[in-house]
Amino acid sequence: MALPLVNGHRLVFTSNHVNDPVTSAGTIDLQHITRLRVLGVEVCDE
Repeated sequence: MALPLVNGHRLVFTSNHVNDPVTSAGTIDLQHITRLRVLGVEVCDE
């Protein structure tokens, strides 16, 4: 996942739970994510 920042950059991150909270459909339940791991700051190519 990524969040746009200023000047054409973005913050890249992922969940940092031992067991990610999931919905009944089996996808990650973003409303219950409380821990993040920052993977980096990148320049957007877009």
